[in-house]
This record gives sequence, structure tokens and C-alpha cells, in this order.
Amino acid sequence: MSSFQVVPERVKWTEIEDLNDFDNRVSAIGYIFPDLIDVKKGSVKWRPDNDASEDQYFAWVWTICPSQAVNIKNICGDDLKVLIEEFESGEVVPTYELTRDDFIRLSEIAANADISTLSGARARHGAVTALWEMVTLYADNDRLDELFALMDHSTAGAWVAFFAPEQSDVSESQLAACRKKIKEIAHGSGIEAKGAREWLKENDAYFKQKKWWQFWRKF
Repeated sequence: MSSFQVVPERVKWTEIEDLNDFDNRVSAIGYIFPDLIDVKKGSVKWRPDNDASEDQYFAWVWTICPSQAVNIKNICGDDLKVLIEEFESGEVVPTYELTRDDFIRLSEIAANADISTLSGARARHGAVTALWEMVTLYADNDRLDELFALMDHSTAGAWVAFFAPEQSDVSESQLAACRKKIKEIAHGSGIEAKGAREWLKENDAYFKQKKWWQFWRKF
């Protein structure tokens, strides 16, 4: 362990190893530690939870100094070890290559995260951000239909319904499906239902405007 490199909580861009692949390492770490790294102009900062685990520090070290991977894998937990090994083998994929199964997994993380804790709130935030990116990228590649197939899923359907209407090429039938799903959620109880009711209140005018624009776009 004498060769293990200590990394301060803030480092300059010029001090990062393999800078060309840095963004990919940050994205990979986000799968298990969302928002762990704060990217600033000229530097990056480690942002651990109040009850930070050793693996959060090891993840930070690996992101800054990937040459420490061998040392880290010898002492870190299984989740981080597997992630580093998958990254090294090219198995960790960017958001645009995620599948519907990944969308479901992320939706379940968002649904089950304990937002009363900092780590839980970060996990939910990271999952919701990834869900939004997936919907946007699927829309950009004319693949929204693949996500709409999840509309009846217990956790994934809600995120399709909330995010798809903001895409420019969503169809009128897809808009109607989104609104129907959100109305179903709004009729329930709990924080999700309250959020759905607020969403409907704020976006009813948007739905009408979107439909009007799609009508005129046909001519």
C-alpha cells in the first residue's frame, strides 16, 4: 500500500491523468456515486456524502489517477471493483447506448432512493438525470417508440410520460398517452401523485399549444 497515491479534494485539470478519457470516467462513476465529482473551470472537486465511505474516496482517486486501478481494486468494495474492470474492458456504456432494461433499472433507483439522506438524494438525482438524457437521445434518434413500450411499467412509465412531451418530434398520440399516464398517477396518493397534479396544472396549456402546433405543421 505504500505506492497508493493520495489525491487532495481539489485538483487542477493539468494534474488529471489521461485527461482525454476523464469525462468517461466521471460518467462511469456516476452509475454508483452520482454527483461525486464537481467539475469547475480549471479544476475538479471531490464532493462526498457526509458519511462518505472509503469507496467514494477510492472512486475519486481512480477518476483522477486511473493508473491506481490495480491498487484500488485490491482494497475497494465489489461494486467499485466491478465498475473499474468493466470500464477497462469497455463494458461500461455511455447513456446513448443504454437499453430499455437500463431505463427500467434507473427508474427503480429513482423510485426507491431514500431522499431523506444525502446519498439517497444524490442517487435519485443521478438516476433522473440519466433518464432525461435517455429520453432526449432516443428522441433525437427517432427511437421514442421503444421507450413508449414501457408506458405500462410500474416505475419506468412515469418517466417516459413526464419527459417525452418536451421532445420536438413527439406525436399527438404519444402526447395523449403521456397525459393519460400522468392523470392516472395524479389520482393516486403520496408525493408522486402530488407531483403529477402539479405537473398537469402547469402543463395543460403546454399540451394544448403543442397539439395546435402539430395541427398546423401538417399543412
